[in-house]
Amino acid sequence: MAGVTDADLIRRIRKLLAKGSNNPSAEEAQCCMLKAQELMIRHGLTIVDVEGDTAKKNVLDTEITGFRRHPWWHKSLSAVVADNFRCCSYIRREKGTGRTCICFIGFAEDVELGREIFSYAVNVITRCMKEYIARQRIPARNIRAVQNEYILGFLSGLKDRFAEQVHKNEWGLVLVKDAAVLEAVERKNLKNSRRPHITVAGDESARDAGYREGRRFDASRAQQKRLPAG
Repeated sequence: MAGVTDADLIRRIRKLLAKGSNNPSAEEAQCCMLKAQELMIRHGLTIVDVEGDTAKKNVLDTEITGFRRHPWWHKSLSAVVADNFRCCSYIRREKGTGRTCICFIGFAEDVELGREIFSYAVNVITRCMKEYIARQRIPARNIRAVQNEYILGFLSGLKDRFAEQVHKNEWGLVLVKDAAVLEAVERKNLKNSRRPHITVAGDESARDAGYREGRRFDASRAQQKRLPAG
């Protein structure tokens, strides 16, 4: 951005963040937040650089979903998204019901954007998985296992997609979680949960198909199109 000073850049990012945080249009809000993060990453800025020392006080610990019975892959997906939006994710359990909600810890802007990307990714995975299953001739008893294979592939492809973007754009240092976020996580003294038992079918074609879709995932489309919930 030739001729643009750091002060000009910070003012522009602040305007985008303000517009994204206080906007009646969900699509426009998401677009502003994504653009602000893109500019911060491209120019090596953090939210503290943009908002000053007061940003250190804005670490949120918030629910990004309601309490319900989440499929196993929501937890895995939330971890992938959180890692790529400078947040940490964890599961909060509702006593006596078996229901859970997914939570993010991070700066307000990162948490909000991560929430939108997570929601969008859930809909993309659900839609793509259903379309794949509809094209196959799979015995009813095997459908769940094949669905799991497809989703495992998608999550693997999504991780590689994000990793490729980080490497290509040299975002590694910029996406390191802030010390204030890590301190907030440490204070919660979170325990590692047991890994879920996932039934799979040994169907490499389903996993490969999911992987290819995961590699094609485009987070920037979250503000362009809302897919119907599965």
